[in-house]
Amino acid sequence: MSLPPGMSAGHSLLPPKKKRCRKKPSDQLAQKKPNPWGEDSYSDIIAKALESAPDGRLKLNEIYQWFSDNIPYFRDRSSQEDAAGWKVG
Repeated sequence: MSLPPGMSAGHSLLPPKKKRCRKKPSDQLAQKKPNPWGEDSYSDIIAKALESAPDGRLKLNEIYQWFSDNIPYFRDRSSQEDAAGWKVG
């Protein structure tokens, strides 16, 4: 079988595949639902709590306490009833 002029064996007679448009990371960040306590993720605020400890270690209840002491969103929800959404009782 001979190929049309200008085509090599690596060419296809099929139409080119559509390229998938992947979202850029910046687009994904723009669509990310904001946290009610601010820009930081849970891992960010846990890291801040751990960094505040002299030895870099805190127990879970100490991390919860740091949240309540340092972040207004959690401070306003420090009662047992209000904490149900972010803290295990």
